[in-house]
Amino acid sequence: MNSRSKKFLSYYKPYRGLLVADLVCAFAVSIITLILPLCARYITNNILEGNVPNALGQIYTMGVVMLALVVIYALCNTFVDYQGHMMGAMMERDMQGELFEHYQKLSFSFYDEQKTGQLMNRITNDTFALGELYHHGPEDIVLSCLKFFGTFIILMMINVSLTLIVFLFLPIMAIYAFYFNRTHKLKIHLRASGWYSRSPTKTLKKRSLPVKITALLRAEETAIKMKPTSITERLRSPNFLPLL
Repeated sequence: MNSRSKKFLSYYKPYRGLLVADLVCAFAVSIITLILPLCARYITNNILEGNVPNALGQIYTMGVVMLALVVIYALCNTFVDYQGHMMGAMMERDMQGELFEHYQKLSFSFYDEQKTGQLMNRITNDTFALGELYHHGPEDIVLSCLKFFGTFIILMMINVSLTLIVFLFLPIMAIYAFYFNRTHKLKIHLRASGWYSRSPTKTLKKRSLPVKITALLRAEETAIKMKPTSITERLRSPNFLPLL
Protein backbone atom coordinates (compact mmCIF):
# COMPACT_ATOMS: atom_id res chain seq x y z
CA MET A 1 0.00 0.00 0.00
CA ASN A 2 1.51 3.31 -1.09
CA SER A 3 1.49 6.56 0.84
CA ARG A 4 -1.52 7.97 -1.02
CA SER A 5 -3.66 4.96 -0.17
CA LYS A 6 -2.60 5.17 3.47
CA LYS A 7 -3.45 8.87 3.53
CA PHE A 8 -6.80 8.20 1.88
CA LEU A 9 -7.74 5.49 4.37
CA SER A 10 -6.42 7.43 7.38
CA TYR A 11 -9.53 9.63 7.43
CA TYR A 12 -11.60 6.57 8.31
CA LYS A 13 -9.61 5.99 11.51
CA PRO A 14 -11.55 8.34 13.86
CA TYR A 15 -14.85 6.94 12.59
CA ARG A 16 -14.16 3.22 12.41
CA GLY A 17 -17.10 2.33 14.67
CA LEU A 18 -19.49 4.41 12.62
CA LEU A 19 -18.11 2.91 9.41
CA VAL A 20 -18.62 -0.65 10.68
CA ALA A 21 -22.18 0.14 11.78
CA ASP A 22 -22.88 1.77 8.41
CA LEU A 23 -21.59 -1.27 6.51
CA VAL A 24 -23.57 -3.66 8.74
CA CYS A 25 -26.75 -1.70 8.01
CA ALA A 26 -25.94 -1.67 4.29
CA PHE A 27 -25.41 -5.44 4.48
CA ALA A 28 -28.79 -5.85 6.21
CA VAL A 29 -30.50 -3.71 3.56
CA SER A 30 -29.07 -5.90 0.78
CA ILE A 31 -30.04 -9.16 2.50
CA ILE A 32 -33.60 -8.00 3.22
CA THR A 33 -33.97 -6.86 -0.38
CA LEU A 34 -33.19 -10.43 -1.46
CA ILE A 35 -35.27 -12.14 1.24
CA LEU A 36 -38.58 -10.34 0.65
CA PRO A 37 -39.15 -11.78 -2.86
CA LEU A 38 -38.30 -15.26 -1.50
CA CYS A 39 -40.96 -14.85 1.19
CA ALA A 40 -43.56 -13.92 -1.40
CA ARG A 41 -42.48 -16.90 -3.51
CA TYR A 42 -42.79 -19.21 -0.50
CA ILE A 43 -46.35 -18.02 0.13
CA THR A 44 -47.31 -18.51 -3.51
CA ASN A 45 -45.67 -21.89 -4.16
CA ASN A 46 -45.69 -23.64 -0.78
CA ILE A 47 -48.78 -22.33 1.00
CA LEU A 48 -51.31 -21.39 -1.66
CA GLU A 49 -50.53 -24.19 -4.14
CA GLY A 50 -49.56 -26.85 -1.59
CA ASN A 51 -52.99 -27.16 0.07
CA VAL A 52 -51.33 -26.79 3.48
CA PRO A 53 -53.67 -27.08 6.48
CA ASN A 54 -54.16 -23.82 8.35
CA ALA A 55 -52.87 -21.94 5.32
CA LEU A 56 -54.39 -18.65 6.45
CA GLY A 57 -52.49 -18.80 9.73
CA GLN A 58 -49.21 -19.42 7.91
CA ILE A 59 -49.92 -16.52 5.58
CA TYR A 60 -50.46 -14.28 8.60
CA THR A 61 -47.19 -15.54 10.08
CA MET A 62 -45.28 -14.83 6.89
CA GLY A 63 -46.97 -11.43 6.72
CA VAL A 64 -45.73 -10.59 10.22
CA VAL A 65 -42.23 -11.77 9.27
CA MET A 66 -42.25 -9.66 6.11
CA LEU A 67 -43.55 -6.65 8.02
CA ALA A 68 -40.74 -7.02 10.57
CA LEU A 69 -38.24 -7.23 7.73
CA VAL A 70 -39.65 -4.06 6.17
CA VAL A 71 -39.34 -2.23 9.51
CA ILE A 72 -35.72 -3.38 9.89
CA TYR A 73 -35.07 -2.36 6.28
CA ALA A 74 -36.48 1.13 6.92
CA LEU A 75 -34.45 1.59 10.10
CA CYS A 76 -31.20 0.39 8.49
CA ASN A 77 -31.80 2.51 5.41
CA THR A 78 -32.45 5.56 7.60
CA PHE A 79 -29.23 4.90 9.52
CA VAL A 80 -27.27 4.57 6.29
CA ASP A 81 -28.71 7.78 4.86
CA TYR A 82 -28.37 9.91 8.00
CA GLN A 83 -25.34 8.61 9.87
CA GLY A 84 -23.51 7.78 6.63
CA HIS A 85 -23.86 11.34 5.39
CA MET A 86 -22.91 12.57 8.85
CA MET A 87 -19.71 10.54 8.67
CA GLY A 88 -18.94 11.95 5.22
CA ALA A 89 -19.57 15.50 6.46
CA MET A 90 -17.25 15.04 9.45
CA MET A 91 -14.52 13.61 7.23
CA GLU A 92 -14.99 16.55 4.87
CA ARG A 93 -14.60 18.88 7.86
CA ASP A 94 -11.35 17.15 8.84
CA MET A 95 -9.95 17.45 5.32
CA GLN A 96 -10.91 21.12 5.09
CA GLY A 97 -9.23 21.87 8.42
CA GLU A 98 -6.06 20.06 7.41
CA LEU A 99 -6.00 21.77 4.03
CA PHE A 100 -6.59 25.18 5.60
CA GLU A 101 -3.68 24.64 8.00
CA HIS A 102 -1.53 23.70 5.03
CA TYR A 103 -2.57 26.91 3.25
CA GLN A 104 -1.40 28.93 6.26
CA LYS A 105 2.10 27.49 5.99
CA LEU A 106 2.60 28.38 2.32
CA SER A 107 4.68 31.35 1.22
CA PHE A 108 3.38 34.59 -0.24
CA SER A 109 4.98 33.74 -3.58
CA PHE A 110 2.73 30.68 -3.84
CA TYR A 111 -0.37 32.87 -3.58
CA ASP A 112 1.05 35.29 -6.13
CA GLU A 113 1.18 32.48 -8.70
CA GLN A 114 -2.15 30.80 -7.85
CA LYS A 115 -5.70 31.92 -8.50
CA THR A 116 -7.97 32.44 -5.53
CA GLY A 117 -10.86 30.64 -7.21
CA GLN A 118 -8.80 27.50 -7.76
CA LEU A 119 -7.63 27.46 -4.14
CA MET A 120 -11.18 27.90 -2.88
CA ASN A 121 -12.34 25.17 -5.24
CA ARG A 122 -9.86 22.74 -3.66
CA ILE A 123 -11.06 23.46 -0.14
CA THR A 124 -14.80 23.38 -0.98
CA ASN A 125 -15.82 21.39 -4.05
CA ASP A 126 -12.98 18.85 -4.00
CA THR A 127 -13.36 18.06 -0.31
CA PHE A 128 -17.12 17.74 -0.77
CA ALA A 129 -16.59 15.23 -3.59
CA LEU A 130 -14.15 13.26 -1.44
CA GLY A 131 -16.63 13.26 1.45
CA GLU A 132 -19.29 11.80 -0.83
CA LEU A 133 -16.82 9.17 -1.99
CA TYR A 134 -15.91 8.26 1.59
CA HIS A 135 -19.57 7.84 2.42
CA HIS A 136 -21.05 6.23 -0.70
CA GLY A 137 -18.01 4.23 -1.81
CA PRO A 138 -18.04 1.40 0.78
CA GLU A 139 -21.84 1.31 0.85
CA ASP A 140 -22.19 1.02 -2.92
CA ILE A 141 -19.57 -1.73 -3.06
CA VAL A 142 -21.35 -3.79 -0.37
CA LEU A 143 -24.83 -3.21 -1.80
CA SER A 144 -23.87 -3.86 -5.41
CA CYS A 145 -21.82 -7.00 -4.73
CA LEU A 146 -24.38 -8.61 -2.43
CA LYS A 147 -27.31 -7.82 -4.70
CA PHE A 148 -25.49 -9.00 -7.83
CA PHE A 149 -24.14 -12.27 -6.51
CA GLY A 150 -27.19 -12.93 -4.34
CA THR A 151 -29.54 -12.42 -7.27
CA PHE A 152 -27.40 -14.64 -9.47
CA ILE A 153 -27.37 -17.49 -6.93
CA ILE A 154 -31.13 -17.29 -6.27
CA LEU A 155 -32.00 -17.22 -9.95
CA MET A 156 -29.65 -20.10 -10.66
CA MET A 157 -31.48 -22.14 -8.03
CA ILE A 158 -34.80 -21.36 -9.73
CA ASN A 159 -33.93 -21.75 -13.41
CA VAL A 160 -30.41 -22.10 -14.78
CA SER A 161 -31.11 -21.50 -18.47
CA LEU A 162 -33.21 -18.36 -18.00
CA THR A 163 -30.65 -16.96 -15.56
CA LEU A 164 -27.82 -17.40 -18.08
CA ILE A 165 -29.93 -15.76 -20.79
CA VAL A 166 -30.61 -12.76 -18.55
CA PHE A 167 -26.98 -12.36 -17.46
CA LEU A 168 -25.72 -12.63 -21.04
CA PHE A 169 -27.02 -9.10 -21.59
CA LEU A 170 -24.74 -7.68 -18.90
CA PRO A 171 -21.59 -7.55 -21.08
CA ILE A 172 -23.56 -5.73 -23.76
CA MET A 173 -24.81 -3.22 -21.20
CA ALA A 174 -21.28 -2.77 -19.87
CA ILE A 175 -19.92 -2.10 -23.37
CA TYR A 176 -22.65 0.44 -23.98
CA ALA A 177 -22.01 2.15 -20.66
CA PHE A 178 -18.24 2.45 -21.13
CA TYR A 179 -17.93 3.23 -24.83
CA PHE A 180 -21.17 4.95 -25.81
CA ASN A 181 -21.68 7.29 -22.90
CA ARG A 182 -22.13 10.49 -24.86
CA THR A 183 -22.30 12.66 -21.79
CA HIS A 184 -18.87 11.51 -20.63
CA LYS A 185 -17.38 11.99 -24.09
CA LEU A 186 -18.96 15.44 -24.34
CA LYS A 187 -17.32 16.47 -21.06
CA ILE A 188 -13.97 15.21 -22.34
CA HIS A 189 -14.27 17.25 -25.54
CA LEU A 190 -15.39 20.35 -23.67
CA ARG A 191 -12.52 20.02 -21.21
CA ALA A 192 -10.05 19.60 -24.06
CA SER A 193 -11.39 22.65 -25.91
CA GLY A 194 -11.20 24.84 -22.81
CA TRP A 195 -14.91 25.52 -22.51
CA TYR A 196 -15.29 23.18 -19.52
CA SER A 197 -13.55 24.29 -16.36
CA ARG A 198 -13.68 22.92 -12.83
CA SER A 199 -13.20 26.36 -11.37
CA PRO A 200 -16.28 28.61 -11.78
CA THR A 201 -14.26 31.67 -10.76
CA LYS A 202 -11.72 31.01 -13.48
CA THR A 203 -14.45 30.49 -16.08
CA LEU A 204 -16.32 33.65 -15.10
CA LYS A 205 -13.12 35.65 -15.22
CA LYS A 206 -12.40 34.46 -18.77
CA ARG A 207 -15.96 35.06 -19.98
CA SER A 208 -16.41 38.46 -18.31
CA LEU A 209 -13.25 40.04 -19.75
CA PRO A 210 -14.71 40.70 -23.25
CA VAL A 211 -17.88 42.06 -21.65
CA LYS A 212 -15.87 44.48 -19.52
CA ILE A 213 -13.86 45.65 -22.54
CA THR A 214 -17.04 46.18 -24.58
CA ALA A 215 -18.64 48.13 -21.75
CA LEU A 216 -15.58 50.33 -21.37
CA LEU A 217 -15.49 51.11 -25.11
CA ARG A 218 -19.21 51.86 -25.14
CA ALA A 219 -18.81 54.16 -22.15
CA GLU A 220 -15.93 55.96 -23.83
CA GLU A 221 -17.86 56.52 -27.05
CA THR A 222 -20.89 57.79 -25.11
CA ALA A 223 -18.77 60.15 -23.03
CA ILE A 224 -17.14 61.63 -26.14
CA LYS A 225 -20.50 62.34 -27.80
CA MET A 226 -22.08 63.86 -24.68
CA LYS A 227 -21.45 67.43 -23.59
CA PRO A 228 -20.03 68.11 -20.12
CA THR A 229 -23.30 69.67 -18.97
CA SER A 230 -25.34 66.66 -20.11
CA ILE A 231 -22.93 64.31 -18.33
CA THR A 232 -23.27 66.26 -15.09
CA GLU A 233 -27.05 66.30 -15.36
CA ARG A 234 -27.09 62.57 -15.98
CA LEU A 235 -24.92 61.89 -12.94
CA ARG A 236 -27.24 63.98 -10.76
CA SER A 237 -30.34 62.21 -12.07
CA PRO A 238 -31.97 59.81 -9.54
CA ASN A 239 -32.57 57.28 -12.35
CA PHE A 240 -28.91 57.17 -13.35
CA LEU A 241 -27.59 53.65 -14.05
CA PRO A 242 -23.85 53.20 -14.62
CA LEU A 243 -22.74 51.56 -17.80
CA LEU A 244 -20.31 49.13 -16.10
